[in-house]
Amino acid sequence: MELDNTKVVAIIGDTDSGKTNLAFHLLREYKGTRQIYLLGYPKQVDNFITLSDFNDIFLLTDSIIFMDEIHRFIKLYDKKANQALLELISLLGHNNNTLIMTTQLSQFITKSVEAFIDGWFLTRIKDIKTLKNGSKPKRIVQNTVYHNCNQWSLALKPGEYLENCDTNPVGVNGIKTFSFQNIGKDWRYGGNADNLSDKNTDKLSDKNTDKLSDKKNLKMPTKNLQEINATVQTNG
Repeated sequence: MELDNTKVVAIIGDTDSGKTNLAFHLLREYKGTRQIYLLGYPKQVDNFITLSDFNDIFLLTDSIIFMDEIHRFIKLYDKKANQALLELISLLGHNNNTLIMTTQLSQFITKSVEAFIDGWFLTRIKDIKTLKNGSKPKRIVQNTVYHNCNQWSLALKPGEYLENCDTNPVGVNGIKTFSFQNIGKDWRYGGNADNLSDKNTDKLSDKNTDKLSDKKNLKMPTKNLQEINATVQTNG
């Protein structure tokens, strides 16, 4: 998979199945020229830039943005938040950014959001029933002809993942391996990331929006953040 040709990558799997390590594997394998940003990550990793303010992502252009456990920032089980996620993806793509996100709550991702995700990376999923019927991740598993992909589970070993990317040539998708990236339970044991989780859906209409939009180098999309909030409230 070429990150420069991919708009949204969703990494899905059970708890402790290596999702974050897989994400950093993708970031470290990236050979392009775009800057990589980590949103709210609790420690410095490589030369990646850590963002502490959710609204900073709207200042970025031609970048790769990693949001680990996206439900910490946007509560996927909330209908209005799912609409916010849809708008967020649209805005980031407008400024030629690539979003990489991890979650184990794939059943809350709507079909509307799925349509914007062109890269799916699945780690171990013990019970396929946790995937929503008719969802893209479930179809990927069911259509993959490997003995460890079946109607009951995606029984991958540590360091294995199932890649399915719309931009890949025929024959490239399938089960692949990645090495451990020495990324531990940083969310759980370090930093103040947990303090971000209850605020960021509301931050789509944060009071700093006007201040951000005045930046000279910001390529403003067709909708600003206040319009997103109005859309979310109307559709909710």
